[in-house]
Amino acid sequence: MTRAPDSTLRSRFSLSRRILQSHYNAPATALWRVFELEVVLNRLRGQGVGLDLGCGDGELASLILSHTGMRWTGLEIDEHDVELARRRRVYEEVKHATASRIREPDASFDVVFSNSALEHMEPLDQVLAEVARVLRPGGRFIFTVPTPAFDDLLLWRRLLHAAGFDRLAERYRTAMDRRLLHRNLLTAEQWRDTLAVHGLKTLEMLPYLTARAIAVWELLSNATGGLAWFVTGGVHPREIQRKAGMLHGRSAVAGAVASIMLLPALAVASAGAREETGALYVEAQRT
Repeated sequence: MTRAPDSTLRSRFSLSRRILQSHYNAPATALWRVFELEVVLNRLRGQGVGLDLGCGDGELASLILSHTGMRWTGLEIDEHDVELARRRRVYEEVKHATASRIREPDASFDVVFSNSALEHMEPLDQVLAEVARVLRPGGRFIFTVPTPAFDDLLLWRRLLHAAGFDRLAERYRTAMDRRLLHRNLLTAEQWRDTLAVHGLKTLEMLPYLTARAIAVWELLSNATGGLAWFVTGGVHPREIQRKAGMLHGRSAVAGAVASIMLLPALAVASAGAREETGALYVEAQRT
């Protein structure tokens, strides 16, 4: 078994503590974010003005965007998250709008960034056309997304297929995509081609989130948000958290405790570095 170097596990543990200060009640999400932010934090740099497309409640922006030295605008479709993002004062401005109709002038931004959001957005071609429109010539579009391999690597789907329950395996995949609100899962080549149609030239693609990490995430997710989704008849876990008032604060103590509890799962997820992956970091440039 391939093991992550101790230094890698230590750095991921440190990152998990920072993430869990606000995600202490969402361990599966926090685990995913560790591997995601590890890639983004090493690469997201720029100058000038940036747009965070699908910024959510702005909580992760303090980790992702604060080190860039840029001025950021957030854009979010969920009005509740817009208010939370405004209260956190991470962005110069937070706008309530859809990504398919960005209310900004042409060539307004040097960087457009989107963290695990494009997979939810429709119609995708219109969203990408808007991204190209608001980017300045030479500006960069940086994003992370799951790929079709994410579905292929789901642990329970693989186990059900291996046991000969093919129809049940596909029903499980469909239910998982429905719970995660997945609309667009594209391969690396499909992303390259789709971006090119909109005048966005791919500069870098980096796969992340191994099969082992997906399996650990899946087990945590099914035991928490998945169970809540099932019990409530399909209410999204984030909506449950919102109604319970669980999206309003940070706690260093809760984050520290949660990170220790998550450490065994993080150690298992960090092994198997050469496995297949189910997510992609992409950097493209407006031509």
